Amino acid sequence: MNTSKNRKKCAKWLTKWLLYGLATLHIATSVSYRTNELKQSLYPSAERADFKRRFGVAISGYSGDINHGDNLLDISAALHKEYLGKPFELKQITVASSNYLRKSFFQQWRYLMYIPSLGICDYSDDNIILNSPDFSNETVHHELKHKKTFDILKAHPEFGEQWMALSRDENGKSLYLPTELRKWMQFSISNYFIGSYEKRAGDHGEKELERIGFVSDYARTDMLEDIAELTTLAENESSRSRFYDWIYNDEHKNLRIIGKVNLAEEYGLLPSEFSEFVKLKGIHPESFEYSDKEQFMIESEKFLERYSGSVYEDGIRLSRGSQVLWHLCSMKSQKYSITEAEKEFKKGLTTPYKDLENYKFLLCGLRDYYDRIDSPLYYLYKDSIEEFNRRLNFMDVHLTDTGVNDFLVSNGENLY
Repeated sequence: MNTSKNRKKCAKWLTKWLLYGLATLHIATSVSYRTNELKQSLYPSAERADFKRRFGVAISGYSGDINHGDNLLDISAALHKEYLGKPFELKQITVASSNYLRKSFFQQWRYLMYIPSLGICDYSDDNIILNSPDFSNETVHHELKHKKTFDILKAHPEFGEQWMALSRDENGKSLYLPTELRKWMQFSISNYFIGSYEKRAGDHGEKELERIGFVSDYARTDMLEDIAELTTLAENESSRSRFYDWIYNDEHKNLRIIGKVNLAEEYGLLPSEFSEFVKLKGIHPESFEYSDKEQFMIESEKFLERYSGSVYEDGIRLSRGSQVLWHLCSMKSQKYSITEAEKEFKKGLTTPYKDLENYKFLLCGLRDYYDRIDSPLYYLYKDSIEEFNRRLNFMDVHLTDTGVNDFLVSNGENLY
């Protein structure tokens, strides 16, 4: 009897001290997290201060997580592009650590309770949380699309009604997951009872999902995820061919997805010229004969006249300059002079949005052009590429806005 009582007493004592220990651990980690936040708000690092000046948005978290890999570049590129498409309110971006002991109490609670995600949009605080080191540029776009969607729904509730109308079957029933299942699926413990996401949601397969108007299985979760998944996929260069098929290819045309794209363009979740850009990308000059390359030049010129300052302009200018430099000016037709390549590349350098990969190729195009005509400007553009790489390594958040144009101008180049 005494042995049984002693065991119970011992178990009670161990439980009490275990709870005390866990409480102390979480209080200590929370204090450490808040101390870091206070320190950074009072004495921000150069990167944080520069980011705040550039975007008017605070960035919080441990410096090691914020500066990890391309995190800062992924955030700044997505934020800049989304702001150009449709301005919106955002107070803070939090980069959460993968280390449990370096998370805030809120982040720890979510980690324990919910299925892990790459990002979270906190509408109430105008804050998005990105989980380092796994998030990417697409993750940032996804969460920013959530924030923009929330603002649009507040101002234009009819947007939600129109989107929902495209997400019902022939009998008027919603094609999204049932509310009860959707809520239950958020919790980590649901894995132990009803398995993986695909098993819980009922994996339809890509073709069936497309048929009912979804670009991924996750898009079936609810309207908000559907919107974010579709509009984020549209930001992905490698996915443009899918949109071309859905919108323009008679064999694969998808009226539900066309309707959703039209709504996203109308309300600013996608650039209004997105569908036209997809059509232009369908004329792929790299794989076509001479006549098709000229067709691309004609159609792209019309596009640029109609959509001056488009976020897609730098890539189009790069393609146009490359076609002239490497193909058109060397063929029998005298319609295109090699100097046209210089003009296209330079116009590409001065666009409002500069995709980092496109921008570097524009610099390379100008270097190759000046090398080809034996101009001393070859050396300036060779140095500009080195300067671009240096700023890239230092996570310069101004690159998508200014590139290294200041470097070129300070060395006597006339870009404007």
